[in-house]
Amino acid sequence: MTRPAKNSKLKFLTNNWVGTLSATLIVVFAALYLNELVAERKIENQKSIATKNILSELMTNSENFTIAVNKHSIFYDIMVFMDNYSDSESGGFIAPIDSLNKFRRKHPKLITVKDSVQVSRSVYQYSNGEINFDFSIPQFEITTIAWKTLKSSGISQSFNFKCLMYLEGIYNITNKVSTENEILFDEVIEYLGDEENTKEKRKKLIGRLQLLISYEESLIKMYESSEKELKTCC
Repeated sequence: MTRPAKNSKLKFLTNNWVGTLSATLIVVFAALYLNELVAERKIENQKSIATKNILSELMTNSENFTIAVNKHSIFYDIMVFMDNYSDSESGGFIAPIDSLNKFRRKHPKLITVKDSVQVSRSVYQYSNGEINFDFSIPQFEITTIAWKTLKSSGISQSFNFKCLMYLEGIYNITNKVSTENEILFDEVIEYLGDEENTKEKRKKLIGRLQLLISYEESLIKMYESSEKELKTCC
């Protein structure tokens, strides 16, 4: 007659053990979930910081290339004008008055002339003048630190493939344009230091400027759309 009491006690102990185990598992799973949540938030925070650093770097590079393309464009216009109208014998240039005025409207005070002689109707030979332009090529620091830091860190795994390919592309073009700037700098130094600036050398320099300006303008457009691109692909 004591067996039922014994069974009741055993049942009570069994229920207590199951309850303790369930509570323990709930605590463990809750802790794992919270740890995972904290880790995800940490990754998202690091990803946000990395994205802001990338955008800041791209905007800095964009500002530098904007300065460069403006100067390269003026330099290009001067070289084209000289190529079309320079007079090797007088050291000046021979040009229609309309062409000179058009150039001077676009670039005020860039060309000054003191003496002119009419060669034919509306065409004059200009001498004893000067071009008021700093022919030195702008040298600036193109930064890729934020991109290199992202690639070398584990946080890059949180970016999707499309986003990483977009950034890889824009930085590859950035490096290419930066290299082209260095090549142009060397060619300008050579051109300005050579007393015999032949038409062939001038045309080579014009071609280099034209190509570089095209690269720079395309790159600036990519920089300007980078924030929108990163929002859609990250």
